[in-house]
Amino acid sequence: MINLYDSKETDFSKNGIVVLNNCMSAPISEELNGAYELTLEYPIDDTGKWKYLLEENIIKADGQLFRIYHKVTTLTSRKVNARHIFYDMLDNFIASLTLTNATGYEALNSVLSGTQYDHPFSNSSDIGGSNTTVIAEMNPVEAILGANGIITTWGGELVRDNFKIKLMGARGLDRGVLVSYGKNIQGIEETLD
Repeated sequence: MINLYDSKETDFSKNGIVVLNNCMSAPISEELNGAYELTLEYPIDDTGKWKYLLEENIIKADGQLFRIYHKVTTLTSRKVNARHIFYDMLDNFIASLTLTNATGYEALNSVLSGTQYDHPFSNSSDIGGSNTTVIAEMNPVEAILGANGIITTWGGELVRDNFKIKLMGARGLDRGVLVSYGKNIQGIEETLD
């Protein structure tokens, strides 16, 4: 079920403004330690639900929250692009932060607690080690994912689960499953550019 909420909503346990039950497509793409987005297309129909697909409103899909940042309306549908709620931190700011001999958890915790504005995000990590870096005049997303950010300095893989941010040594487990053509995949496509 895909739900749409007002931009100011804080309780996502209810159905929100509307339930988007006639989506033409709603793929979610997530890159490891990179972009995490939803692209949703909804038909223009008599129910009028498409009218609520506006910038800043929040979509809940596959249990995750995405904020709409772009919309395109045609004669037959409205297509929106939405970033994971994690990217709300693009609008926050870290003036200056020096991390000395910090573990991955301490670094992530310092970034989230060192912001100019309060936010609902929490963190956890299993990254140990001890590293040092300076984070100055950037938003928390840059501080975590940027060129001199936490992931670059401490390593690890970022797990974004709504308002919970986890920095893990590895996101999944090796369960010994073999992926093989003809056994459990039917095809593959490769594009070289």
